[in-house]
Amino acid sequence: MNFLSELEILQICSDNPSPSCIRAVEFAGQLAAKCGASVRVAPAFPSNPNSFGGRGKRRWQPDPQQTALDWAASKPNRVLLVANTDQGIDKVLAGQDVSAVEVFMERWQSEPTLCAQTAFADMLGDPEREPLVPAAHYAAGSAGYAAFCALTAVFNKIIRLGKNEVACVNGMSALAWINWKAAAAGARGDDISREGKAAEWPVIPCKDGFTAFVFNGIRDWKAVVKLIDDDRLRDEKYDSFEDRKKYRDEYMAVVREWALTKTKSELNALYVEYQVPAAAVSSPADLLQDPLLLHRNAFETVSGGNGQQVKTPLAPHRIVNKLASDSPATPK
Repeated sequence: MNFLSELEILQICSDNPSPSCIRAVEFAGQLAAKCGASVRVAPAFPSNPNSFGGRGKRRWQPDPQQTALDWAASKPNRVLLVANTDQGIDKVLAGQDVSAVEVFMERWQSEPTLCAQTAFADMLGDPEREPLVPAAHYAAGSAGYAAFCALTAVFNKIIRLGKNEVACVNGMSALAWINWKAAAAGARGDDISREGKAAEWPVIPCKDGFTAFVFNGIRDWKAVVKLIDDDRLRDEKYDSFEDRKKYRDEYMAVVREWALTKTKSELNALYVEYQVPAAAVSSPADLLQDPLLLHRNAFETVSGGNGQQVKTPLAPHRIVNKLASDSPATPK
């Protein structure tokens, strides 16, 4: 993946930045590096060269009098990637003919506060327990994806129009967009929140873990009945969508009883066979052995900070240049 091979990026940050903001910029820079960009890290930027985000990047060694703005202005294909916790990136760049992508978060914003502010934490988990914040820096990763998209747009403007651009990504806004259904419901005066066991698509126990039992209530019911093959589900009171809603606790008790007799691998095979859009919940160990991920070469082995060899994910997307010889012939 080298479509960004002409792009040079310098990661910089404001003083005392939010750790989530740093992670977002690291992720965006790593995705760009996987697509061929040359990524440098300013001396003050807290980057771990052994982490996924920091791996393969070079430390920037500026001349004593050179600033990051000087570096960006010296070549047209250079872009600043900024982790900012100070208001006003436009003031910092005022009068400077440079390109930049800013990820902005307040200093106090973190994974829990970002999930709380965007109502995301109120969408996950059991409503009888405390709000659930996803692991693995979900909020920072979401903002990082947005910043990577902004990088590609800014670079596209440079190479197509020869003009500089500054793009600003607000970390909270990026996560709020992912949770757009909650915002849309709020605008209508409705409330979407965790329903736990009453959820239309619950996560339920199986023999060796859990499964998300997802299906279209109108289209997939007949397939669900064939899948579970229990005469209790053939009762006429379940024939209509409206009646199934009324007796949901009863038929879900049958589903839960059935799921406990199956392993995750058995469930996934059955879901495919009966075309029910459900799936078992994978653990990290499951993912390392997942046939599709292995087929797609989704992991690479690298040296960790302690010298051990570890498996780590590759970039979650692949971009391949289609050779002209592979293209269909142009009709004459």
